[in-house]
Formats: sequence, C-alpha cells, structure tokens
Amino acid sequence: MASQKPEDVTVSDGMLANLEREFNEAMRALEGHVKFVCFREEYEKLHRALLNSHESEKRLVRRCQQLTQELMSNAAKMQAAVKLAQDDHTTIEALKKETEKAWRMVDVANEKDARAKETIKKLREEVFSLQEIVENGTELTPTQTATLEELKLEKKRMQSEYDELVKQMETLTRETFELGHKMKEAEEEMMKHQEELRRVTDREKTVRQEYEKELRARDRSNLQLREQLLLVQQREKELKSHEQLHSKLSSAVNLLRLQLQEDQNRRQALAQKIESAERQLYHTQQSYDDAVDTREALNERHREVRKEITEAEKKAVDITAEKQRTHRVRDNDYKELCRLVQQNEDIRRDQTNLERQRLNVEKRIEMARREKEDLCRAFEMMQREKDSLKKVSEKEREKMQIIEKLIANEVESQAEIEDAIAREREIGTRLRQTVARLESEREKYVHEVSQVSLHHTQAQEELKIASITCEETQKAIDDSEQKLKKQQSRYEQVRSERNLYSKKLIESQDEVVELKQKFRMMDHQILQLKEELAMKEKKFQEESSAQKTSKDKLTKVRKVVNERTAALDEANQRCENVGQKIKQLVKIISRCDKELSEHQQRFLAVSGERDLLGTQLIRRNDELALLYDKVRMQQELLTHGEAACRARVEDMRLLRLKIEDLKRKASIAQKRAFHTECLKDEINQLQYELQAQRAKVQALTEEAENPKNTLRWENISGRDPTPEEIEKKNCSVAASPHHQV
Repeated sequence: MASQKPEDVTVSDGMLANLEREFNEAMRALEGHVKFVCFREEYEKLHRALLNSHESEKRLVRRCQQLTQELMSNAAKMQAAVKLAQDDHTTIEALKKETEKAWRMVDVANEKDARAKETIKKLREEVFSLQEIVENGTELTPTQTATLEELKLEKKRMQSEYDELVKQMETLTRETFELGHKMKEAEEEMMKHQEELRRVTDREKTVRQEYEKELRARDRSNLQLREQLLLVQQREKELKSHEQLHSKLSSAVNLLRLQLQEDQNRRQALAQKIESAERQLYHTQQSYDDAVDTREALNERHREVRKEITEAEKKAVDITAEKQRTHRVRDNDYKELCRLVQQNEDIRRDQTNLERQRLNVEKRIEMARREKEDLCRAFEMMQREKDSLKKVSEKEREKMQIIEKLIANEVESQAEIEDAIAREREIGTRLRQTVARLESEREKYVHEVSQVSLHHTQAQEELKIASITCEETQKAIDDSEQKLKKQQSRYEQVRSERNLYSKKLIESQDEVVELKQKFRMMDHQILQLKEELAMKEKKFQEESSAQKTSKDKLTKVRKVVNERTAALDEANQRCENVGQKIKQLVKIISRCDKELSEHQQRFLAVSGERDLLGTQLIRRNDELALLYDKVRMQQELLTHGEAACRARVEDMRLLRLKIEDLKRKASIAQKRAFHTECLKDEINQLQYELQAQRAKVQALTEEAENPKNTLRWENISGRDPTPEEIEKKNCSVAASPHHQV
C-alpha cells in the first residue's frame, strides 16, 4: 500500500501539459473572435478548477500513504506496549509471591528467636548449676564424666559439620549475591519498560489526535472533490447550452447566406440600373446640388441613428451582464440551498423586467425599421451616382469575404469547443475513477485494521505463555532462597552450640585440673569463671544487637513490599484505563460510521433537490437564450445599416490620407533634388582625404616595420579628444546636408 505512487491514482502531469498547450493554441486561434473574452474567462475557470483538483488529489494520496505508515508503526508500538504491560503483570505477581515468602521467612525467624531464647535460659541454668558445684567443691560423678566424653565426641562431629556448613554458606552467599544483582537488573528493566509504556501511551495519544485531524482533512478533501464534480457537471450543462447556441448560430449563418444570395441578385439589378444611370449622367449633374443638400440631412439623421444604436448596444451589454449575474447566482445556489426559493423569485422578477425591456427593444427596432425604410428611399435617390455605387459594390464584396472568414472561424471554434467538451468529459470520468479507488483503499485499510487486531490477540497469548515461564523460574529462585535461609539458620544454631560446648569443655577441663591439684587453684578458677561470664555477657549483647539489625531489615523489607504492591495497583489501574480508552475509541468509530451514513443519505436527498432545481434553471436559461437570440438578430440587422454608412466615411478618410502621403513624398523628393550636387562634391572630397590618409598609414607602417628606424623608440606626443570636442564634431556632421536628407 505504502509503495504505491500518487501518479498511479491521479491524472498524469503529461496530460495536464497537453491540456495547457492545447488551451494556448485555442486562445491564439480565437483572438480575433467577438466573444473571445467570455469564452476565455469560462475556460480559464475550468482549467484552474482542474489544476486545483489535481493538486488536492495528489496531497490526499500522499497523506493517505503517510497515515497508513503511521498506523502500521502505531500498531507495532501498541503490540510492544501490550507485551510490556503483560511483562509488568508477571513481575508484579512474582513480587507478590516474594513478599509472601519474605513474611513466611520472618515468621520462621521469629520462631527461631524464641527457640534461641529458650536454649539461652537452659544454658544459664546449667552455668549456675556448675558454678554451685564448683563452689561446693564436689567431685564429678561418673554420669558427668560420661557426658563430658559424649560432649567431646559431639564437639568433633559438630566441628566437621561446621566446616561443611561454612563451605555451603560461601557457595550460597555467592548465589545470593548473583541473585540480588539479577533482581536489581530486573527492577531497572522494569522501570525502563514503565517509562517506555508511558512514552508509547503519549505517542498513541498524539497519533490518535493526528489521525483524527487527517480524517477531518480527508473529509474536507472529499467535499472539495464532490464540489469539483458538481462544477464539472455544471460545465457539461453549459457546454450543452453552447452546443445549442452553435446550432442556432449555424441556422443564423444559413440565413445570412440566403441574404447574401438576395444581395447578389440585388447587385445584378443594380448593375443593370448603373448601365441605365450612365446614360442619364448628364441629367444627374443638374440634380447633384440638390442631392448634396439631402446627403447632409441624411448624415445628420445617420448620426442620430448611430447614437440610438450605441444606446441599444449599451443596453445589450447590460443584458449580458445580467446574464453573467444569473450564472453567478446559479453557482451560488449549489452552495446555499436554503436561499434557492428567494433567488428563484428574484429571477422571475428579472425575467419580467427583461420582457419589458424586450418590448421596449422591439418598439425601438420598429422605429429603426421605419428609419431604415427612409434610408432605403434616400439610397434609391443616391443610386444615380455612379462612383458611389461602384464603391458600395466593392465594399459589399469585402464584407462578403469578411463574413465568410467569420463563418470559417466559427466552424473552427466549434470544433475546438467540441474537443474541449470531450476532454472535460474524460477528466470527469478520471475523477470518478479516483473517487472509486479512494473508497476501495478505505476498505483495504479497514481489512488491515482487522488483521492488526488478530496479531494483537496472538501477541497476548504469547505473553501469557511467557508469564507462565517467568512464574516457574521465580518459584525456583524462591526455593533456592528458602534453602539458603534454612542453612543460614542451621549454621547460626551450630555456631551457638559449638560456642557453648567449647565453653563447657574449657570449664570442665579447668575443673578436672583443679580437682586433681586438690583445689590449689580455686581462686584462680573463680577469676577465670568470672572472665568467662563477662565474655558470655558480651556475646549475648552482640547477639541481641544482631537481632535488632535483623528486625530493622525486616521493617525495610516490609516497606519495599508495600511500595511494590502500590506500584502493582497503579499498573493495574493504568491497564484498566487503557482498556477503557480502547472501548471509547471503538464507540467513537461506530458513531463516526453512523454519522457518515447519515451524511450520505442527506447528500443524496440534497443532490436530488439540486438536480430538480438545475433542470428548472436550465429550462429558464433556454427561454432566456431564445430571447437573447431574437435580440441579437435584430441587432445584427441594425449593424448592417451602420456598416454601410461607416464604409463610406472610411473610404473618404483613406483617400484623404493617400493624398497627404503623396504630397509629403513629393516635398521630400524636391528637397533631395536640391541637395544632390552638394552631396556629390562632398563625397569626392572625402574620397580624396581617405586616399591621403591611407598613404600616410602605409608609410608609417613601413617605417615601423624597419628595425633600424630610430623613430620606433621615440615618444609620440598627442592626446585624446575631450567630450566637448566630440559633441562639436557630431553637431557639425549632423548639420551637413547629407545627414539632413
């Protein structure tokens, strides 16, 4: 999807370049036409609309591709975020299990403390009993000696067990250190994953916002495309109206050809009359003076008629402006459907006004016809003039040629208009194809979203499997930690018992020695017992301090467990919020789909109303076009009369200009004839000076080429002419008779 190019969907740039080139050629061909400006404005509007639609379509395709890429990247990020969330769930569950195990270990430690206190009490009682025995001076019983030997054997056995336990303790401490390091790394990774989750959620929010913006932009572009399609339909209707006008123009051309045939018949009749007029020239000279007077009166009347014709042309221009205004109103009607009723009423009022104006124009046309009949009568009076009749015949021939050229130009313009209509229809079909392609792409995107949701479910299943494996590994770690703690407790018990047994052995050995020496060293033994009691008190204090430190550690562990449980609750809340957001987004998407369907239904209803109004407007425009054709025919009849009068005035003006040109040429030729001899003398003198200068230059070059000539190394004096001298020289040259001519 993302690899497709926008040129595959849109109209190619080569087609647009061809359209522009053909447009320029058409404009050059139609420069001399009467209605060139209106046609050019309408065609330029169509061309601009096509370019705008082409550019907007390119932007829309590019933006759709960007959105697809962003959606794919966001889907991947969402999958990663879901995986991270599931990993967090597994870590939280593992931490809960660890906290439970820690509490169990705390309970076990408390039990061990109680047992240690009981053993300490028992040992103190035994110490007191031994002290009493020593003070009384009694000898050891055989049972006591047997217990001493058993204690020695147990001492050896406990020493060996102690060594083994020390080795196990070292190995377990190493393993605990490694496990603690791994736990720290796991906590750091968990923090990183949480930060990444936050970033992904923020990025998801921004992408959602951008996606909503792009959806809005896409809706706007779709609306613009629909408006462009509506404009294309309007242009097609206008082109149909232009075709009808062309058909009407062709009928008018046929009428003009019939009129030309009638004029040719009239010319033949006039030629016959000219032959009879040549015979009556002698008699017409006497009536020429009277004809001149009548001609002046007719010229005044002709001026008045011209003024009225200019007024009629202005009114015709006003009518065309009103027609353009009605076209603009029609375009605005498609955009503002609520005001159509009011605008229809305005159009009806305008039609009533136009009918009134049409009646006024018909009255004026009747007046013009009457005046035309008067002019025809005057024209019959002027037929007696031979020269004027010849000029009229020549001018009419020229008019015929001009009319034939106009007919050919109109035929060419009609062919070009038909080509433009075909091109516009092709463009409309291409735009419809692009709309269909965009809809198919939208369906593909929906299918891709469903595929992404399937991948999401598969990823959740994989996360569940990973969480189960993590729980199993965590259980193994917890078991190893429990074993390590048990071994530590055993080691501590053995150490305490060893210390006690070692003390008892020392005391028993001292007592045996003292008894064998007959209590010679009783005082010394008493001091030793006191020192041993002090040592025991110190050890007891050390053990109590160690117990306090262990309690502090337990409080810290409880705090850590509470913090982790709070973090677990927060993560659960976040997951719930994410699920609620996803549900809200699904609801929003469903609402948007419903609104889209409602908008489509409204669009269909509005398009039906628009088509009805368009048909009504087309009928009214056809009626107006018929009225305008009638007015145009009447104006053309008026223009023919004006053209005949203007042709005569232009012939007089051209003859006067020719006379003035001939006079000017004659004066120039006379002036040149006076200055020819002076110019010949000046030319001979300049040729003589030129030959002398050439001879000097040749002599100087020969001297310069001779290496033995000393003048080559002499300094040549001289200076450049000043600007004032140059201006004087130019003035003198300009004042010469050669330049004057």
